[in-house]
Amino acid sequence: MNKLPPEITQRVLLFTDDVDSLRAAALSCTALYATFMGAEKMIATRVLLRQIPWDVLPEALAVEASWHIRPDRVREVDKFARDYLLTRSRKFSSFRLTDALRLGRLYNIVEFLARRVAHDALSNGPPLFSSESSFSSYSSGPTVTELRRIQRTLYRFQLYCNMFGGDLTLSRRQQELYFRYFSRVEDEQLASLQDLLVRIVAIPAYNDLVDHDVRQGASDYPCMDLSSGEPPHIISRGLESIHRLVIAESYEKSGSLLDDIDNAVIPGAARSEAYVNRHLNRAIIFIDPNFANLMADAPLTVEQKTAYIGRPYCDDDHCDGVIDIWERALGNIYLSTVFFKDRFSDLRLCGYFFWDHQRIPDDWRYESGSV
Repeated sequence: MNKLPPEITQRVLLFTDDVDSLRAAALSCTALYATFMGAEKMIATRVLLRQIPWDVLPEALAVEASWHIRPDRVREVDKFARDYLLTRSRKFSSFRLTDALRLGRLYNIVEFLARRVAHDALSNGPPLFSSESSFSSYSSGPTVTELRRIQRTLYRFQLYCNMFGGDLTLSRRQQELYFRYFSRVEDEQLASLQDLLVRIVAIPAYNDLVDHDVRQGASDYPCMDLSSGEPPHIISRGLESIHRLVIAESYEKSGSLLDDIDNAVIPGAARSEAYVNRHLNRAIIFIDPNFANLMADAPLTVEQKTAYIGRPYCDDDHCDGVIDIWERALGNIYLSTVFFKDRFSDLRLCGYFFWDHQRIPDDWRYESGSV
């Protein structure tokens, strides 16, 4: 390797699969290390941009910038939102290896959780989503575009945790600082994602621990009630904690992780309860209160629909089409009465706003209990 020209060793590094592989390659011999150190930012940036898909990069960059936010400083949160959420941008400078590693490792978690969420949502879906369906080309697994929507929503979830996760910012203020920058479809995707994350954490990682460990079950961690509509505080710790708990291979490991997570939560039972009650499920119901009683018994006009849905942060030509599909599938139930409502939680658990148009047949109609 020492006899190869620098151009060749640089190409070896540039074609590594991800940033962690790049780091391992650079440390494997002196020649590769010298080449890497001579062009660290260029090599790390190019490998990172191959690892993170272009159509989720703006969300990844926004999350990277949000790690430094102090949630208790509302002006700081507001400035961040205007800088990163007002427009969806891929502008960035080159990355050092340490920064690229952080971005790449979070994307690995996002990719893993997106597949788990997709699998769980399709399993919860109506029969047409199952492998026995005649629509098998869309039921065998999520498409790339569907996975990208889930990945973008996972990043938005982490962004929400970073902006408000350790703070008790009032729900109406969260509307001003966060939710207004996204369409109603994107906000409903976020609500759907949270419900699905609760499921993949609770079954089996969390509740199995409680069922099998008398000490934990009796004293520290009650079972998660999946019907309560309230997220456990574990979810608010963000994607890394969720991922670590989901992949834990033993009860001992799960218990240790839960101890670590629990110790990081706001101390005090009353404060913790207030925190949970002001988390995503409570905050999201304050979105656009002017539409609370809008057209409960009639479809929206085109103008009302445009105002109601709002401008999407990521316009992947999905919002308008999926709205039309689900308005048709819902029949006499109008979409303006569905968003963020507990009685339609079955729709959220099947990830209904994540899927491509082709997954839902034109002649399928939603009935309560059919999902």
